[in-house]
Amino acid sequence: MRLVISFITLLSLCQVFAQNNIEYLLKAAERGDINAQRYLVDCYMTGNRGIQKNYSEAYTWIERLAENGDSIAQYELATNSDLKNIVNSRGLGQIYWLEQAANSRHPLALEDYGVFLY
Repeated sequence: MRLVISFITLLSLCQVFAQNNIEYLLKAAERGDINAQRYLVDCYMTGNRGIQKNYSEAYTWIERLAENGDSIAQYELATNSDLKNIVNSRGLGQIYWLEQAANSRHPLALEDYGVFLY
């Protein structure tokens, strides 16, 4: 019985710890921490670390990265099928982000953009 109570207590502590980490992560991302922003994108895209899958939130953070010149984020906006509808309805469009990623010398974007232009 004591083991069950300890296990429940441990689970509760883990949930509190996870929630505090998410809040810390959000604050760091809002301050402009690129690694925190990338991690949030991953969490929102996959539904990991206690964050529910939410493509709209993922888009918000990945767009911020892309606007600041992150070629990986730019390429992701250009090619990720899960974000396609959001990118094309709320944003500048996938072709725009492919061009930006190519201009940033992202190797796959250079190839894909060359094929697009051909």
